[in-house]
Amino acid sequence: MDDVLQTLMDACGSLGKMPVSPFRDVRDFEAQVLDWFPAAGEREKTEQLTWVLMAVREAEVRRVAGVIACIKRVQGLS
Repeated sequence: MDDVLQTLMDACGSLGKMPVSPFRDVRDFEAQVLDWFPAAGEREKTEQLTWVLMAVREAEVRRVAGVIACIKRVQGLS
C-alpha cells in the first residue's frame, strides 16, 4: 500500500470508520467516504466532493490530522 492510501486508512481508523477491505486507490476512498456520509442535497454533495479532494491532498503530504478534518467536514454536510 502506498503512503497516500495508508494515510487515508489511518485517518479513517482514527475516526472509527474502517472499510471492509483496504482502499485500492484514491477513488475507492472517495466513494467509501461519500457512501458513509450521504449528502443532504445537491449543494452539500458539491461541497462534500470538494472536501474529499482536499482530504486526498492532505494525504499526499501525509497529514493524518488534515485528512480527519476534511472527513469531518464531509460528515457535517450529510
